Amino acid sequence: MWPDAALVAVSSIAWLAAVVAGVAILVGTLRGKRPHPPLAVKVVAAALACAVAIAAVGASVFLRSATPVASGFYHWSGPIPREGTLLRVQGYQGQSPSGARALTILYATSHADGTPAVASAVVAVPQSPAPAGGRQILAWQHGTTGVSQPCAPSLTSGALSE
Repeated sequence: MWPDAALVAVSSIAWLAAVVAGVAILVGTLRGKRPHPPLAVKVVAAALACAVAIAAVGASVFLRSATPVASGFYHWSGPIPREGTLLRVQGYQGQSPSGARALTILYATSHADGTPAVASAVVAVPQSPAPAGGRQILAWQHGTTGVSQPCAPSLTSGALSE
């Protein structure tokens, strides 16, 4: 999330600064003169810009430190087998529904263009025996949550509860 938040903050500040500068130039032009702010205003504006930049860097570092880090479980270095192949399974460390065991899986899939890819998921498996006639299976897929590995819901503790 931190790159998105930083991008929104920086673009909002740049947009606001451009609008203010544009209005100042327009007003000065309509009055027949170009506005020249006093030196003190320029110094204060420069100091404020530096303070905002430093705060943005600090916020970015803070937000980045909270980003989940993928363990070796998530790294696949070999050729990617055919789509749907289960590559790895491990116990899920987050919250799981009562009466179920949660697992993190790594599996082969494909990108939108058809090229092979690897993805992760969290699976909840009931612990009780199946009733006569079997179980109904529910599959749920979240929408795209990001473009990089730290965005994977399986890295969070609430993938099955949020």
